[in-house]
Amino acid sequence: GCYLDNIEPATGEVYSLIPDSGTEDVARAVEAAKKAYPTWSTLTAAERSKHLLAVAHRIEERMDELAAAE
Repeated sequence: GCYLDNIEPATGEVYSLIPDSGTEDVARAVEAAKKAYPTWSTLTAAERSKHLLAVAHRIEERMDELAAAE
């Protein structure tokens, strides 16, 4: 896919790349959200929180790898 420069306003320097998402990417995201909604909407706030904290934990575990990929 294509990427756009993410520019630091204070310095004008490129500090990362961000995906240049197109209509197909957006359509896939919307379809994924529609598919997940029936299950996700039945969860309590506490259950949703548990899932989101698990995702955050996995991101933290792979922080170095994710930072290197950027």
